[in-house]
Amino acid sequence: IGDASSAFSEAAYPVAQKIDWGKSTTIAKYLAETSAKDPKGVAKAVDALLESGLSMDPALVKAAVQAHEKALKSAAGAKGLMTSKADFAAVNEALARMI
Repeated sequence: IGDASSAFSEAAYPVAQKIDWGKSTTIAKYLAETSAKDPKGVAKAVDALLESGLSMDPALVKAAVQAHEKALKSAAGAKGLMTSKADFAAVNEALARMI
C-alpha cells in the first residue's frame, strides 16, 4: 500500500498544485447543483459513505483524520491553500490503508 500510494501521490501532486483550493468554486458549485437536482441521491451516497466508514478499522480512520488535520494546518496560509508534498502523500497513504 505504501509503494502504491507513494506512486499515486508523486503523480497527483502536480495536478493538485494547479488547483487554487481557496477559490475553487467548481467543487462547491457541483455539490450545490447535485444536491438541488437529486437530494435523495445525495442522501443515499452520504449514507453509503457513512456505512462504509463504520466497517473500517477505527485506528486507521483516526490516522487518516490526523493526516488530514496536519495537511490542513500546513495548507493554511500557503499559496492556493496547497499542503506540502509530504503531507499530501501522508493523507493519500492514510486513506489507502483505511480503505
